[in-house]
Amino acid sequence: METVEIKGLKELYRAMETLAEKLQKNVLRGATRAGSKVIAEEAKRLAPVAPPNEKNARLYGGRSGLLRDSIRVKSPQIKGGTVVVGGVSVGGKFKGTKRKGAGDAYYARWVELGTAAHVIKARKPNKMLAIGVAQVQHPGARKNPFLRPAMDSQAAAAVQAMREYIRKRLATKHGLDVPAPDDAE
Repeated sequence: METVEIKGLKELYRAMETLAEKLQKNVLRGATRAGSKVIAEEAKRLAPVAPPNEKNARLYGGRSGLLRDSIRVKSPQIKGGTVVVGGVSVGGKFKGTKRKGAGDAYYARWVELGTAAHVIKARKPNKMLAIGVAQVQHPGARKNPFLRPAMDSQAAAAVQAMREYIRKRLATKHGLDVPAPDDAE
């Protein structure tokens, strides 16, 4: 994990202190969203999608791009009165932008982290799986990370996007001039 050094945060902090608490929270929510978008875009770029007509599409997280399309920015929430928490969400039910109806990329965690070998059994006794057997030994799946590498590679860019959002918002909506940091510092 790399260390990220951002210049100009003291000036931003001083400018933020001049705002009312509600405005501070609104500005921080927007900044959190801006930083999360950077990471979500990279995760979408890295998300596995099978090539057309790939027989082993499951190795790529599915042939449809459902996994990639399920990556989205979570709405920032205020926790504990002053802490703004946001982030990137992947998997689960969502309304896809490029497809009709809702999708469910429930397998996102399995693609990211992989799985160990395990037995898959029919849910009810004396029933069969769709393939006509009562149980099957699954060999497991190798991990194919896309979310963590996106976070690791884009952490500095996300913080930079947050800083720029705060600076621009304070200047345009609140009339506060926060100078851009001097890179020579």
